[in-house]
Amino acid sequence: MGGMFKEQDWFEYLEPTMRDLVEEAYYLLDREEMGAEELVDYSFVVFPMAKAYEGFVKKFLHNIGLISEKTYLSKHFRIGRSLNPSLPAKYRNGWWLFDDLQRMCEKTDDAEYKKFPRLMWKAWREGRNMIFHYFAGRERLVSLEEARKLVDGFREVMEMSVKCRVMLKSPKD
Repeated sequence: MGGMFKEQDWFEYLEPTMRDLVEEAYYLLDREEMGAEELVDYSFVVFPMAKAYEGFVKKFLHNIGLISEKTYLSKHFRIGRSLNPSLPAKYRNGWWLFDDLQRMCEKTDDAEYKKFPRLMWKAWREGRNMIFHYFAGRERLVSLEEARKLVDGFREVMEMSVKCRVMLKSPKD
């Protein structure tokens, strides 16, 4: 399975543990697609990729200068809070980064990258928050087809991130 992504820039950008999680997500997808039984919920297939994505986003934000080494290593830094474009103003502090990322992306000439902060947030919200939280009366069960779309969605955002990180400069520049 490791050769599946070998030498792709986005995969090489990942830390070894993140690579293992990506490979595990695709292994689970392949295994479940070949399985004879149909399960009620395939959220478990998405989880390794969501975990890898969380680590990836933290590394990415650190590498483009939006968070310090201390924040990158912090147990208190939350991706969901930092990338949420709708976070109420009273919760926006130094770790709310959506606006900083938006300003950085607006400097690029490519319209696709101007949408990048919202794509990062959408992948996080749909592939992690909406999957792994339980809301009474609004349970979300994930089909195998949807699990593949979510895993592939994380991969696509990571690919895009690695391609665009060279265009992004710190908002202080």
